[in-house]
Amino acid sequence: MEDLMFSLFLFILIYGFLYRLTFGSKQDSSVNDDAWFMNESGEIVVQNDFGEVETIKPIEQQLKDMWDEIDEVVEPVTEVQQKPTIEELLEGIEIKDITLRKARKIASVLKIKQTVNRKSQSKALLLKQIENKLKANPIEVAPIIVEKVNAA
Repeated sequence: MEDLMFSLFLFILIYGFLYRLTFGSKQDSSVNDDAWFMNESGEIVVQNDFGEVETIKPIEQQLKDMWDEIDEVVEPVTEVQQKPTIEELLEGIEIKDITLRKARKIASVLKIKQTVNRKSQSKALLLKQIENKLKANPIEVAPIIVEKVNAA
């Protein structure tokens, strides 16, 4: 019974100490309810603990002042650059006129498989796969084709 009373006493003592530690006393923290107020012009007047007074303009006025400072006018873009077409990128090279040897060189750079089940793919199939890669990503594939076709 004495152990129960002693443990209850310790519990109340520790609980009271922790409560006092976390919430503190109201006398120690002097909160000024009149720390800020609005004046007649709509500005917020703030008084801190050191007696300094600071006025803050309303957000609407701050934004208006900020936009008034910006005097640079941005002109809209009227000219839109068009992407080059595949024909322009290839510089007059026809895919169907590429030889089998050059098609194999292009296929090796584009990482297109040239053999299936240990059989070489036909020229038509290689050209079709090169054309599909060209349609999917013309800006990267067209320079490769031009380089390999024009190589000696």
